[in-house]
Amino acid sequence: MRVAYIAAGAGGMYCGSCIHDNTLAAALLQQGTEVTLIPTYTPLRTDEDGVSIERVFYGGVNVYLQEKLPFFRHTPRLVDWLFDRPSLLGWVARTFTASTSAADLGALTVSVLQGELGHQKKELQRLVRWIRDQVKPDVVHLTNSMFAGMARYLKEELGVPVLCSIQGEELFLDALVEPYRSIAHTTLQDRAQDIDGFISPCQRYTDFMCDYLALPASRFHLVRLGINLSECGPGSRPAAASSRPPTIATASSCSAHTTTTSTRSTPRMAPSAGRSKPTAT
Repeated sequence: MRVAYIAAGAGGMYCGSCIHDNTLAAALLQQGTEVTLIPTYTPLRTDEDGVSIERVFYGGVNVYLQEKLPFFRHTPRLVDWLFDRPSLLGWVARTFTASTSAADLGALTVSVLQGELGHQKKELQRLVRWIRDQVKPDVVHLTNSMFAGMARYLKEELGVPVLCSIQGEELFLDALVEPYRSIAHTTLQDRAQDIDGFISPCQRYTDFMCDYLALPASRFHLVRLGINLSECGPGSRPAAASSRPPTIATASSCSAHTTTTSTRSTPRMAPSAGRSKPTAT
């Protein structure tokens, strides 16, 4: 099976979703699945070997310029290429404080959710054309529902199912200022209809997102988060650390709806010996 996995970069930050996407793609590759991990906005920054392609689609600079200045919605590819180079995007992310505040990104969020009808139409067309010609996938996977606007055009052009993970994106959408919050939520509910299935990390979040996206429970599939234990076996710890208990770091996001924990994930949860299989909350 060939999978086109569309992920979202987070500039110079370490992002739990980026790490999750990279580790999941790496684990699937080890199991023999042909996965192409495709960064958008900026290159993916992870704390382990990256498996994403070097090219970046929906380059953050171009996406912003196309939203703010109509001229850039019609520029030739050569101009866009100058702003899409991973080295430039990485430098911009390191040098400038890139705003990811929901309060500042209302119009851009709505436009991306509108997909082929939004101001970034040519970015979507370029991405889909490259996936069609280079990947020829059996399925497309979106890292979160903020990319739901891509699904309709992906399915029309590729003729394959589109799946989507849900990873707490309602926290971002709920922070948008009006009228963008209401417009974005309505647009998301409309575009979510185009997605064939959603991957949820826990049942409680599934229940919440069924209501938030106005979709039946049959559209959601529960796949609990796992942990990559390849570096946790005997001899995996440095000698200097062998005399003290191991330290485990987690990153969580909490809301009234759900609690999600970011870990390095694999397709299969590994239970501890002699204990029951862990469950997500």
